[in-house]
Amino acid sequence: MTPTALTRTTWPPCSRAAPTGRHRRTTPTALAEIAARFSAVNWQAAWDAAPGEIQWLIEPLIEAGQSVALYAVPGTGKSLIALECAAALAAGRPVLGNPARDPVTVVYIDVENRQPSLVERLQAFGYQPADLDRLILYSFPSIAALDTPAGGQQILALAVTAHAAIVIIDTTSRVVAGPENDADTYLAFYRHTVVPLRARGCAAAGLDIPALAAPMGSPPNHPSVRLPAGPMRPPAPAAATSTPPAGRRRPATASPAGPASPPPAATGPRPGACPPTDVSAG
Repeated sequence: MTPTALTRTTWPPCSRAAPTGRHRRTTPTALAEIAARFSAVNWQAAWDAAPGEIQWLIEPLIEAGQSVALYAVPGTGKSLIALECAAALAAGRPVLGNPARDPVTVVYIDVENRQPSLVERLQAFGYQPADLDRLILYSFPSIAALDTPAGGQQILALAVTAHAAIVIIDTTSRVVAGPENDADTYLAFYRHTVVPLRARGCAAAGLDIPALAAPMGSPPNHPSVRLPAGPMRPPAPAAATSTPPAGRRRPATASPAGPASPPPAATGPRPGACPPTDVSAG
């Protein structure tokens, strides 16, 4: 048997050329340039700026600079109560048991209600046009989907230009492009629309029906508020009673006056999300 001849393999010398393409993006210099785009928390400044108490827009529903999902089955008054809250915030009037506060600017995106219906409701609440200068409402605007970067940028532009304290969206499922029952759609909405608003200290409130609202509550600090099943009509505003939270704890429930109705069945938020808050209206 003839032994197999061994051959010597000659390897090319290591290349000392500068990295190109994908490899260039992982050099220390390139990584340092990427890291320089981000700013870490200045802990001393954060300590100095931290408020001693929770800053509420409407206690215990909407905290300043935070986000909330307001949801209920169709016809139970989501739009009505959202419009009442928006008008009261803009006019500095009492609402849901909260005392009158300094007015703030509200940006309201409405793709559910026609202007005649809005006027009728606001008149029933006792408002006149002069009271609503700080309620900046866009009725059926031609806006990009809010689960896309373009849509999020447009909402941010409206909020920042108006110096808004809160953006209210009625209804969230009408202004997204992804599948309505897909959690990824609402995670994209949260990333592109809600996060930039919160980063600017602007609160966000989205209205929807239970099956579609649950994914919105999955990001941290994004609580959900469930309205009861039962019609609501102006001009009887719901009067809320609540106990102020201790320290920085977020209240678990809010119980406005009136008989409570059992909440509609809905898929709850994923583990780790804030629990829903039951809100009943008489």
